[in-house]
Amino acid sequence: MSADEIVNRLGIPLATFVWCMTSGVMPIVNAELFLVGVASLTPSSRLWVLVVSATAGQMIAKSFMYLVGSGVVRLPFGRQGKVDLEAARERVARWRSKDLLVFVSAASGLPPFYLTSIVAGTLRFPFARFFAFGLAGRVVRFSLLVAVPPLGRWIAGVR
Repeated sequence: MSADEIVNRLGIPLATFVWCMTSGVMPIVNAELFLVGVASLTPSSRLWVLVVSATAGQMIAKSFMYLVGSGVVRLPFGRQGKVDLEAARERVARWRSKDLLVFVSAASGLPPFYLTSIVAGTLRFPFARFFAFGLAGRVVRFSLLVAVPPLGRWIAGVR
């Protein structure tokens, strides 16, 4: 199903939630491009709805990935996945402030928040702190993304 079909069937807020939740567990699905696209169709006064929808969808998905990392939920990772996870875990374990790491990852995507979510679970980082700092980072990220289309319209003089 295409992004257009999802938006037409569910409406922009619910489609944003579903798309971003899917993107949270399947990184090949791009939440950022979708969000910029639907922001261009949304009146400026309603952009906050997109931020809330996108953040909620992503944080539900990232919470699931945290549970995967903690072992509560099992997914079939191949041998390569385990090797990559071990290397990431070692790098993350060296960070002094895991709170800052989660926030930076959620806000910037570096390191990928998908991987950070799993590693936070494996390191038994407190879930409430993971969720709070991840939520804050995603709000920042998605707020900046939904500002792109209105900024472009403003620069172009289109009201």
